[in-house]
Amino acid sequence: MDKFAVVLQADGGERLIENHNILKRLPKKVAKEFLPYLSAQKTGLILDKENQEDLGYLIDLPGFFLNWQPKDDDDGLKQVRKLAGSLEKWNCPILGFPLFYNYFNETEYKILENSGIILLDGFDHILAGLLLAVKQLLRIVKKDVPRFEIGVWGADTDIGQVWVEALAADVNQMCIGGHNYMELEVLAEYILKSTGLSCQITTKPQLCLGNKDITIVADVMDITINNAQACFHVNSLPGYKYRNPWHPIEMGWMNLPNELKVDLELNPYEQLGVMAGLFYSISSSYREDILKGKITLERMTHLHYLYKLLNLKPQGFVKDGQRIHFDRFRREYFGENRLDKSDDYNYNTFN
Repeated sequence: MDKFAVVLQADGGERLIENHNILKRLPKKVAKEFLPYLSAQKTGLILDKENQEDLGYLIDLPGFFLNWQPKDDDDGLKQVRKLAGSLEKWNCPILGFPLFYNYFNETEYKILENSGIILLDGFDHILAGLLLAVKQLLRIVKKDVPRFEIGVWGADTDIGQVWVEALAADVNQMCIGGHNYMELEVLAEYILKSTGLSCQITTKPQLCLGNKDITIVADVMDITINNAQACFHVNSLPGYKYRNPWHPIEMGWMNLPNELKVDLELNPYEQLGVMAGLFYSISSSYREDILKGKITLERMTHLHYLYKLLNLKPQGFVKDGQRIHFDRFRREYFGENRLDKSDDYNYNTFN
């Protein structure tokens, strides 16, 4: 089984200094001056609990995450070549790096690809976790669901179609929007025949998402949407910044397999990297799904089946980078701070 590495997010160099034989002996201020010039460093292990076998490594990339700006393009390429060399030395052809497209340009990505490195952004797990989280949220607020209006923008994309197919049987009112009206009509006809739900169709983001109780975004928008009504918003496009004041749900919060031992506390995106690397390493069917390219509800259903095999369950969701447990959502939704749908609704209710 191939080992995998997971990129840790920046912490100001604390982990690197603590784990480096030389730097930890220097004054911290001096040690930090050397950090940007280090190659990739192993700062944690991912173990199989039963036999204590190394499955992979948690790594830091000081050249990318210390606010260091390369002097020229060659410096950035050198850092990526060093990373490829380190992964080869560690026998780690798999790299779990959520949102890597925010850090690597196409040339840098090609260097890793040509070096035989499989670079995983974890998007399948983001979408699969979001689907499970939203299903659970709907169960929590089930008494209100019949009157809920849901808007899905980008329903003419693969991701949007997954959302529409997954939620159509759970709601009574749905508006689907996108740029291609003909594709939206085909999808609406399919949903009507398969579930009996008649969907409103629009090519206008404001009509699709404005004044809805639940909003799902699966494609970019070029206008600002003002919606103070929504119970929760779901962002299916990691890294996409909204031109509005929303605080969308970013991903589902899943537990890691009990068979794993990780010797560092991980934030949601680091945990996502572990999930992506582990599944690619151990599951041939998951690798086949990744290589297919097209995202479908069937592909998500297969991933949910693999979750069940490993006893992975949604614990809550991630919002503004923070984990929110379902119990907290339930208490705040039904408690004294129940969602206020007035125009001055406080979007920090769940912070």
